[in-house]
Amino acid sequence: TVKDLAAIADLIVKARFTASGQICISLKRLIVQEDIYAELLELLKENIAKLKLGLPGEAETQIVPLAHADTVRYLMFAITEAVNAGARIICGGHRVDYQGRRVHTGLYFQPTLIAEVTADMAVMQNEILGPVLPVIAYKTQEEAIALVNNSRFGLRASLWSNDQNFIQNFIEETLAGSIIINDFHLWLGGDVMHLGGFKQSSGTNNGGKYFINELLASKYIAYGQRRNI
Repeated sequence: TVKDLAAIADLIVKARFTASGQICISLKRLIVQEDIYAELLELLKENIAKLKLGLPGEAETQIVPLAHADTVRYLMFAITEAVNAGARIICGGHRVDYQGRRVHTGLYFQPTLIAEVTADMAVMQNEILGPVLPVIAYKTQEEAIALVNNSRFGLRASLWSNDQNFIQNFIEETLAGSIIINDFHLWLGGDVMHLGGFKQSSGTNNGGKYFINELLASKYIAYGQRRNI
């Protein structure tokens, strides 16, 4: 359980939608304990509605155009696939212009929140470099860790929890190069290690003098200042 869900929701939205979600360590998937799932969805929706679309040169702009037209097309494909398989769009889900008006062309995409997704959907399995956040519920801590690890990527993961046993198990069992505990998912401290990762997020090479790297895996663990959440 957590005490300040509203503050966490605000940080989640920043972690997913900063730079329109085009940061490699952006929060890509959100896995939520089922007892707070509905409440958190409402808080996320409220925070997403406050995001400011605009021209990149405007200081107040928070949602910028995407870098590639192919990314926009893939977002539309992944969202359509998810909805056809039973997911529900809470907000967003379409192209817009820089003023937020719905259009059929261009590189802006409305910040999108998708609920009731399943682990096998493209929005959960592929790296979505755009302003789309899929949210899935879990019942047990073991299920939560399994959902985190059910990906071919493993660059960064973060956990918000007051359960010290869960935190320790998450650190030990999660396949991610850096793990942030009770702090901003995009956090980068002055002593942060190189952004290495697991699985397809790993930067190692096969064979040659770097072969030993294939036998090792390093994790960077950062405990946030927000201990009593």
